[in-house]
This record gives sequence, structure tokens and C-alpha cells, in this order.
Amino acid sequence: MGADDSYRYHRLLDELNEDLDVVIDIPTWWIWTGPLLQLLSGIAVLAGGVFLVQRKKLGVFLGLGSIGISLLHGVLNTSIMTQVYSDLGTEAAAGIAGIGLVFTIGCNAICGLIIALPLMMSNVNLE
Repeated sequence: MGADDSYRYHRLLDELNEDLDVVIDIPTWWIWTGPLLQLLSGIAVLAGGVFLVQRKKLGVFLGLGSIGISLLHGVLNTSIMTQVYSDLGTEAAAGIAGIGLVFTIGCNAICGLIIALPLMMSNVNLE
């Protein structure tokens, strides 16, 4: 994505703001940080899986770290989208985003428990 693409997307958001007669403010830092957090989480899951196949405890900790990164991404994304919904004047949609946050936390908790299962079992020999 070059400078021309960035200008085009910025121009489209400006046109949307004019059409809606509101200002949609998505922080620039989030546009760059969000995908990087997802990439980092994916790499951690992949590395954790490889280490678990090799029966190393490091795999569990990398997996739990990836869950933490995913949770951070979900919480930040939900808070930013809640702000966007409230800027648009749709308070009901902001409440739905809050429900999404509950599901994000619940899903990450269940995934974390599944990843931590090898640590809870006595017959699994992890190095």
C-alpha cells in the first residue's frame, strides 16, 4: 500500500464524513497497530503449536501469550468501535459492541484453558 493508496482511503473516509454530516474518527495508530497485533498473535500461535508438537513447555506459554495479544486486540477494537458508533449517534450499536466484548473475553478465556490443558495433566511429559 503506497502513499497513493493511503490518500485514496483517506479521501473516501472524508467523502463518507461529508455524506453522513458527522466525523468518523478512527485513530491512525489503530489502523497500523491492529493488523500488526493480529500478525504477532498468529506467529505466536504457530510457534506455540510447533513447540507443543515437540513436547516443550514453551509452546504452552507462547500459546497463552498469543491469547493475551488477541485479547488486547479485541478489547482495543471494541473500545474504538464503540466510540465510532457513539459518534454516529447509534447508542444501541454501542451496546451491541459491549456484548461483543463479553464474547471476546469469554472466547479467549476458553481458548486459554484449552491451551493450558497440557500443564494440568499429570501424564503429559513436557520438557
